[in-house]
Amino acid sequence: MLRVLPSVCPLDCPDTCAVNITVKGDQVLKLDGADHPITRKFACVKMARFPEKQHHPDRLTVPLKRVGRKGEGKFVPVSWDEALEGIAAELKLRITRFGEQSILPFSYAGTMGLIERDFPLAFFRGLGAAELDWTICAATGGAAWEFNYGPNKLSTAPEDVEHSGLIVLWGFNPLRSNSHLVPILKAARKRGARIVHIDPFRNETSKFADTHLQVSVGTDAALALCMGREILSRERQDNEYLDAYATGLDAYQAACQEWTIERTADYCGLSIDEVRCLADALCASQNSFIKVGYGLSRNEGGGNAVRAITLLPALLGSWKHKGGGGALSTSGGFYLNTNRYSGEHLLRPNRRHVNQNQLGSELVGSEPGKSATSALIVFNSNPAAIAPASGLVRQGLEREDLFTVVIEHFQTDTADYAD
Repeated sequence: MLRVLPSVCPLDCPDTCAVNITVKGDQVLKLDGADHPITRKFACVKMARFPEKQHHPDRLTVPLKRVGRKGEGKFVPVSWDEALEGIAAELKLRITRFGEQSILPFSYAGTMGLIERDFPLAFFRGLGAAELDWTICAATGGAAWEFNYGPNKLSTAPEDVEHSGLIVLWGFNPLRSNSHLVPILKAARKRGARIVHIDPFRNETSKFADTHLQVSVGTDAALALCMGREILSRERQDNEYLDAYATGLDAYQAACQEWTIERTADYCGLSIDEVRCLADALCASQNSFIKVGYGLSRNEGGGNAVRAITLLPALLGSWKHKGGGGALSTSGGFYLNTNRYSGEHLLRPNRRHVNQNQLGSELVGSEPGKSATSALIVFNSNPAAIAPASGLVRQGLEREDLFTVVIEHFQTDTADYAD
């Protein structure tokens, strides 16, 4: 008997497509886009091919136990009882010898499904394991937004972007990574909106936009501060809005002062006309919208770049007008308290924190045999491929005294190092 079940794409993507899943017994037959005001019955090819992934012949369906050296990828199948009992015994041994905090769970956004992503954390928090700080992707940009606007990542509603007069896509490639925003951008253009793309690389969105500003890598903050200087010098700031909602204008103005159009053009690798035209456009539009991508936050000074860019809607007061404002993420618009089922109430005082970006150093230790981690449990991530300092990460994963468990759909680079 065929059943059609409503669901949502679990991939780490801003679109979060609504889908209908057709199943027969335990077999997923197909996925179709569901009726939704944003995703509009369209699911991208990654999600449309989900049944192919679900039933792929390379899917791991039974536990595997290592028989070769770590990293060789040599395993034999074992029963679930043997695997689970073996894992429990190893963890108990390490807790006895080294303490609960020598166990490190490593996870991130392999699935964004709230239960699959967050619920396992309750087990490790109840166990008293080390706490992993999720720093690898959005932490810097999120912290920058919080400095400017507070802890909730509120943004302009995507539906309202259609009414924007000027759309600035800053370090963001929606034609490749946010496909359901594209029809909204096209609708805005039909209403007369101008679209500007700011990115060091010329890509699909650059060709789609009316203007592409190909800034040098890492110079985004300077361009944003120059825009602030121009807005203030031309007296285009919204003083009523700033008086009501902002503090620190004098310090901000002082930070902008050195970034003249001429200096900024030279520093950013742009022409003077390109910089001036962007300032003209921002000053002329009452309801400009600035969408910032996370990529530009992932370099030295990236957090301050996000801060400088996302302050511009406040300076202009564009938040007041339909279609105006900005966005880094829309996640704050749909707040859900996950504290209970992720086990935050189980967190112990004086717990050990591990920065996700420093996994390599954590596993290798300050000197041989001195790592504080005796067991690594990996789920929803592939650190051998995605963590910084990958050579150091792999060196740590090769430790024979490190007990490693990897929960995965496929035999990934990290799974090759699992016990």
